[in-house]
Amino acid sequence: PTSGKMATTSDQQLVEIRDIATGGVVNSLQLAEPAITASFSTDGKVLAVCMADKIEVQLWNVETGQYFQRIVGFGTAAPVYTAFFSPDGQYLIWLARGTVMMENLSNWYYPNLEHEDFVTAAALSPDNSILATVAGGTYKGNFQPLLKLWDPLTGAEYAVLPAGSNNVNSLSFSPDGKLLASNDGAL
Repeated sequence: PTSGKMATTSDQQLVEIRDIATGGVVNSLQLAEPAITASFSTDGKVLAVCMADKIEVQLWNVETGQYFQRIVGFGTAAPVYTAFFSPDGQYLIWLARGTVMMENLSNWYYPNLEHEDFVTAAALSPDNSILATVAGGTYKGNFQPLLKLWDPLTGAEYAVLPAGSNNVNSLSFSPDGKLLASNDGAL
């Protein structure tokens, strides 16, 4: 986010950390198994990597290229499809099929947020008080994409709203947390 770096891969096992301005390779991470997604910590020093067939997230030091921590304990039988850091870097949010969970990086897990279908997008508000998710679900008798707003610490559902007719593939809160933007990929 602020490091001026990006992570790229062409084979899902060699991840290259590149300088955004020049495109030059700064470091490389050699993974033992294929990865499906990765995200930087808020300070840009850690890369969280989700493996294709694992119920875990691997943490890698961006500067040294070294693997240093395996995060496990996610309550699902499905592989973790994506994980991202909270805006303050204190939490890791996991997504796997229809389940989302937030974890304090001190290994304290919060309730699973269960959905009827695959979760296609998620975002945490800047103050960590609202977790927004989108997944297919039944609303007033119709199966459609639904936007849900949650208290990530208790698992309480604040609101459920129809999210249009296409699957939403990204969500983002404004810096003040008052607006939530979504993209369904439709032109």
